Amino acid sequence: MDIPSNSAKIDWPTDRAGITSRLKREGCRAIGRMSGDEENLDVVMTVLRILAQHAKDKFSEQQDIASGNLAKLAQQRQDAQDERDRAEMAMEEDLKSQAETLKNRIAALQTRKVKMLRDAAAPAKDRARRATEAKDEQGIGSAKS
Repeated sequence: MDIPSNSAKIDWPTDRAGITSRLKREGCRAIGRMSGDEENLDVVMTVLRILAQHAKDKFSEQQDIASGNLAKLAQQRQDAQDERDRAEMAMEEDLKSQAETLKNRIAALQTRKVKMLRDAAAPAKDRARRATEAKDEQGIGSAKS
């Protein structure tokens, strides 16, 4: 199929329902803004492939609705909900684990802080004890004279 690079000259298929007019217009606008950049081309092509798959999936879903195959749709929706629930439970477990880890770290830091305060206070206690002992010795020594 030979497609012109000028979007105004493209021979589009007949769309009696008019459901693709905006898609064609916006698609051509996006293609026009690629600026010869290969990365932009890759993005546009990926989006078009995703849209094509989405159209097929949506069409299948719509056919199921039209044919009354509601059990299949209900199962698909339930499967999707189950997947969301599993993800939510996994996230909740992860958060609990993180909370427990933080709780343990806080306890360890508090223990460390208490030890550091004790260690910092120890020299002052030793000085006070030595000073008291020295006074006691002076008092005992002066009483002997």
